[in-house]
Amino acid sequence: GFAMANLFSRLIIGAASDRISLRFGIVFSHACIALSVLLFLTATGRPMLFIGGLVAGMGYGGGILAMPVLTGAIFGTRALGKILGLVLLASGVGSMAGIFLVGRMYDATRSYQQPFVLLLVFAVASVVAVWPIRPRSAVPSTT
Repeated sequence: GFAMANLFSRLIIGAASDRISLRFGIVFSHACIALSVLLFLTATGRPMLFIGGLVAGMGYGGGILAMPVLTGAIFGTRALGKILGLVLLASGVGSMAGIFLVGRMYDATRSYQQPFVLLLVFAVASVVAVWPIRPRSAVPSTT
């Protein structure tokens, strides 16, 4: 379910971002991640876990697509390779640190509840951080 929702959301969020706004993809994706964490924290059966997996798949798939698009819209394309390199480096370092942090939190509590709550906080914070961003209008390149 997660993988199919992940792939499907790339098409849907990409098209919706083109029609609605470039920041829509990031806001929607991170809102999906936040909702999926709430579902995982409160799920009482397999159907809710499955729905949570679908929502999480949509969130992660859309975020992968929307991040470089929004980065280009904010900073332009003149140095997009360098900027995306830094953004993806920060993302990779954050992912590595997150794995270590989640492992330490689990070892200390024997529960994944705290890491899920932390993910929820980060997802909501990212929606709040991206919400006010107004990307440049798309201007075709002359080069």
